[in-house]
Amino acid sequence: MKALKHFIWDFDGTLADTYPNLVRYLTLALLDFGITAEPVEILEKMMENIPIAVKNFSRNEI
Repeated sequence: MKALKHFIWDFDGTLADTYPNLVRYLTLALLDFGITAEPVEILEKMMENIPIAVKNFSRNEI
């Protein structure tokens, strides 16, 4: 049997909950562009899909 060299592992939720940091940094990034959003709304969108959440908040001021 051939040994594995690489593998993909979904880190978030398994070893650590990174969503609080993701919400904090997206909030700060949005503020840099003059966009304000409530952390709870950012988290709700991120739980659906992070790339779509970023696009959603960057296109619409909240």
